[in-house]
Amino acid sequence: MITDDARVTDALGCQVETWLRREPGPPRVTEFWALPACNPTGNIEMTLGGATRQEAGEPRQSTIQAQLKTILIPLETDGFGLGIAAGVLRRDGRGAPASPIDSAYLYAPMSKALAGDRVVLHLNIGASHDRNERKTFRTWGLGSETAITSRIYLIAETFGDGTGAPFRHAGFRFWLLPNRLQLDTTHGQRAGSANSRWISVGMRVLLPPK
Repeated sequence: MITDDARVTDALGCQVETWLRREPGPPRVTEFWALPACNPTGNIEMTLGGATRQEAGEPRQSTIQAQLKTILIPLETDGFGLGIAAGVLRRDGRGAPASPIDSAYLYAPMSKALAGDRVVLHLNIGASHDRNERKTFRTWGLGSETAITSRIYLIAETFGDGTGAPFRHAGFRFWLLPNRLQLDTTHGQRAGSANSRWISVGMRVLLPPK
């Protein structure tokens, strides 16, 4: 999901989130993300990773992302959680200038758990500043996780950055190994755009503290 939750990796633990996204187009696009994260202090999740993007007929592009996230109000059973996250992005490839930072962002992830945590709603409010265009965009996201069984969840979200119609995204999440290995598959589309559909498959590996 693009919409973040008000949670961080376990104290002294790590996780790796990866996903492959395909847009049939035209043009056809393949994008792969890998975002390792660790929580060395107990309440600061540090993420450093990136992506590669291949658009049909164009040079490959890459993105590097670094982010810090902390929790201000912990999310408890049927409770409310609040965090804050900030990060930077650098893009290389077609049309990308050689600058250390291309954009910076800040957002507040909020989560509300319901029905004994079988339903969790997420809201993100933030902003992103593009240094190359010298513009700041408002960002937002609204998502949900609904437990169908103890291992299978329905996930859905809508999100946007103020530059056009919002995006919609839905699918399923599976705990292959509870609290250790998670898989997901989703389908998304930009509202009103038939050529903006995509599908994704992802994997999340949790590495608990020893």
